[in-house]
Amino acid sequence: MPTLADIYSAIDSAKRKGSDFVRNPGASLQQMLGNANDRARALNELTYQAAEEGVGYGPKTKQLAKQMAESYNPVGMFIGPNSAAFNKLMATKALKLEKAGKTAEEIWQETGTFRGPDKQWRQEISDKGSKITEDVYNQISANKLFKGPMSQGLQHEELYKAYPETAGIRTTMFADAMPSGNMLPGRSGTFQTPQITVGGPSSMDQRSVALHELQHAIQQREGFARGGSPSAFKPNDVFSSKALEDAAIIDKLMRGSNLNQLEAKQRFETLFKKSPEPGAFAALERVGTGKELDAARDAAKLADKPMESYRRLAGEAEARATQKRRNLTSEERKAIFPLESYDVPIKELIFR
Repeated sequence: MPTLADIYSAIDSAKRKGSDFVRNPGASLQQMLGNANDRARALNELTYQAAEEGVGYGPKTKQLAKQMAESYNPVGMFIGPNSAAFNKLMATKALKLEKAGKTAEEIWQETGTFRGPDKQWRQEISDKGSKITEDVYNQISANKLFKGPMSQGLQHEELYKAYPETAGIRTTMFADAMPSGNMLPGRSGTFQTPQITVGGPSSMDQRSVALHELQHAIQQREGFARGGSPSAFKPNDVFSSKALEDAAIIDKLMRGSNLNQLEAKQRFETLFKKSPEPGAFAALERVGTGKELDAARDAAKLADKPMESYRRLAGEAEARATQKRRNLTSEERKAIFPLESYDVPIKELIFR
């Protein structure tokens, strides 16, 4: 957050263009603050009065600086009800608005609260003041690695107020040609995680990766939909995804039309103009039927494209949305509904 000294400096610059302020205070204020909605009219008049005070810091200038500082309220990382920063009054209002038939976007505009794809309530805190510390640069320069608690590597006052336990997460950071990161998961409902690892070619990349991994830590604490890795999508050791898919079709033909295996095979060949994949009938015997078979088929299909499946994990999409929104202004964030920042269509997300 900018200090009052920063804001006074900005006001000094504006005062040096005092004639512009006097001629059109509304336009000048909008340039500095963006769309301030109902507060704009009052601040317009205050800006005019501050410009009239000249270069010195009179009472109107000080009042303007205070209001500008209070207006600077960017938001960022997604938090849940277990956070000390979670606004329960706004969450209660959001629930009432939801019951009254308001849209998710309208609820977001009024309360800063929304339901994630996993249907759990979320709000946002500011990432604007977060940055990688000098200690990271110094340790990497000397030892090629930074090792220490997260608060020593990442300055993020808002996060540590919201979730004090995150300050102590063991962290390793290093320089690398490509951004990369990892959070070793711990017990659900806690911040018990062995380590977060962050790599990147610059402090900006390292900051982005750290925010991504910290979002995963919050998901663990809140019980939100989690992320994962491509290695989590393992192919079936015995049956191909096509064999399992054909087995599921045959299973439905047998149960839905009361057919035996031979009749179901003939119906399959009539419908699809081909024979079932080798192993389809063996899968019926060894994997099971109904939901068990459907689950095996779905898992095998996901394993065919592990990187794509990894990107579709709801927790990964949320963490990337955190990265995407990290530098937006408060006005931009309010205007952009959080789920619009997801890079995977909501209906295609995978929940684990």
